[in-house]
Amino acid sequence: MLYLLLFLISVLGGFLSGFVGLGGAVVISPLLLLLPPVFGFEEIPMRAVAGLSMMQVFFGSVSGTIVHRKNKFINNHVFLYVGIPLAIAALIGSYISKFLSHFSVMVLFDFFIILSFILLVREKKQINDEAFSREMKFHKGFSIMLGGITGIISGIIGAGGGIVMIPAFLKIFKLSFKTAIGTSLAIVFLGSFFGAIGKIISLQVDFKMALPIIIGSVVAARFGAKVNKITPHRVIRVFLLLIILISILQVSYKIFAELQK
Repeated sequence: MLYLLLFLISVLGGFLSGFVGLGGAVVISPLLLLLPPVFGFEEIPMRAVAGLSMMQVFFGSVSGTIVHRKNKFINNHVFLYVGIPLAIAALIGSYISKFLSHFSVMVLFDFFIILSFILLVREKKQINDEAFSREMKFHKGFSIMLGGITGIISGIIGAGGGIVMIPAFLKIFKLSFKTAIGTSLAIVFLGSFFGAIGKIISLQVDFKMALPIIIGSVVAARFGAKVNKITPHRVIRVFLLLIILISILQVSYKIFAELQK
């Protein structure tokens, strides 16, 4: 029964991974923390949740990236300048997380998604991709810094980093909404590959629990990416904001419960 629950959670995370360009951890991490005890199973520790989330992010982002590449929603320059430093930093962050407490990882995760929500709320303009080629030369240093910082944090909390990168791609790199989503997911794929290696090396992945999560993510992410192509960007933006807000409330509740113990 636990494995069925994990599969259903991963289907939701996988679909959202392809649809809104997130790795899916922003959704499945809170659900993995909250739902097992509700259905009578033991609580999954945050470090184990981060390990499972990173596996879901990797396999879900692979599947979704293939579809976004086919739809030409990936900007190669951003992918390289942000993705490579993010991937290296994610490997480091994943290993560092082994030495952090369950509570500190939860607090960091909550801060991460609150920041992304604020950035996305403030970004309201839909900008054409043509402006990007004229401005990229001014943002190479920032791209490397963005990738490095996001990679460290995403490696620790088991997320792909899309919840921070999407607002940055819209506001700073002037990408269109769907290209920001596709590029973000491609970078999430690269970062989560190294992040997953770090989680495995530091023995933070339960492979029995990871299997149903992987299966659900791969199938659902492709479907989510296809739905993204035919959905207006305004609808996707509102959907993304709602997802992040719900996750903030879930994790904040969990933190408050921990403080009461």
